Amino acid sequence: MHVESSAEPGKAPKHAGQKKTYRAIAETYAFLPREAVTRFLMSCTECQKRMHFNSSGPEPKENEPPSPLVSGIIDYNMPLTSTYLKQMKLRVMNSQEQQAPL
Repeated sequence: MHVESSAEPGKAPKHAGQKKTYRAIAETYAFLPREAVTRFLMSCTECQKRMHFNSSGPEPKENEPPSPLVSGIIDYNMPLTSTYLKQMKLRVMNSQEQQAPL
């Protein structure tokens, strides 16, 4: 199920967000946990492009799950905002820089 919303006419619609997407899915699939919706939104290629989540790396492939490094540090119980995602991306980049030999 793909729940979209568009605030401005003429602009491409975006995901409605975790709560609205979960609400729409829960009407059909009552057993689906909220975490599954969050993981789906995190793995959506269009959402990642929109948030510039992979701006420094190669283009994500269609239907590719998030990298294990990113998935391992993101707390899916927290509200997902672009600020939170950028903070997590910076943590990953900083840890990679510290581990890379100069």
